[in-house]
Amino acid sequence: MSKQKYTIADVQQEKLIEYDLDIKDAFILTYLKEISQVKKIIEKVIEGQRYIWVDYQKLISYLPVLKISSEEVIGRRMSKYEKLGLIKRHLHRSLSYGTYTFFSLDDKFNSLFEIEKTEYEDIDLEKIKKQMGLISPQSTFQSGGFDSKVESQSTQKSAHNTPTNNTPIKDKSSSMPAALSDEFEKELKNLLPNFSIQHLNKNSIKNIKKYSKGDISQVEKVLKFMHLKNKSMTPDILVAILRDGDHTKPESIKPKEIKRNDKIKFMSEKLGEKEIKRLRSLVINDIGFEGEYVERELGNVLCKKYNELMKEGNLNVS
Repeated sequence: MSKQKYTIADVQQEKLIEYDLDIKDAFILTYLKEISQVKKIIEKVIEGQRYIWVDYQKLISYLPVLKISSEEVIGRRMSKYEKLGLIKRHLHRSLSYGTYTFFSLDDKFNSLFEIEKTEYEDIDLEKIKKQMGLISPQSTFQSGGFDSKVESQSTQKSAHNTPTNNTPIKDKSSSMPAALSDEFEKELKNLLPNFSIQHLNKNSIKNIKKYSKGDISQVEKVLKFMHLKNKSMTPDILVAILRDGDHTKPESIKPKEIKRNDKIKFMSEKLGEKEIKRLRSLVINDIGFEGEYVERELGNVLCKKYNELMKEGNLNVS
């Protein structure tokens, strides 16, 4: 059985077909995923949801192979993604500089991208290896990837010529119901790309499930905590933290260890959009004009509030 290419850019080809998207869409969607993961990006938090600014002209310059020269064309494709429920749009209006379009990438967007690439099915591998003459018709094949050479006979004999039962022993390491296990893995695959963790192997997923005790909120807690501290995260680090329970141990964080942008982001999420608008209006009234200086001064206000909460011991960053 012939296999189609699993991804176009980073998007699963099956998803492109499902949503009636083309190759250009695949590269644009991959671009959105990539810029959402970089540190130097303009973003807003609205009702606890992260929105990023997408510069259409920069997108066009970054992907000349798409042969798109008009921002209107990009805008139409963005509208299509919005109708499909992949993204949400927010228009940011500035009295001095006009309107800017921000986007939030929904869970449905994250489902476009793979975590673990699948190869041939076991039955396909067995058939191909038999055709190659690498295994006999009587033997069975145990998949360990395309290059695996692991084989086992249906029965083996001991030194006393007694047939040995090779029935696989059921793994009792997890008592989690199958339905719950599947739901956990689905939530995990939707969560991890938000924190730049991709291409997990089955063993990593198994260990994450094991040490989090099937609680996706524990995984999310670790990821958010490490993201707030600007610490790099890999599957091995995630498993180690969950295994050792480091995320459950209280940790004192000094204000000087938190960067300015992280303080602003934290306070924006904590105070909410309504309060941020109120504070911005106070800043504008105070300085008498609107522009980049407003955002800088608003940032100073939020950092001051952050430091005050930290000093009072009323700040919980976990």
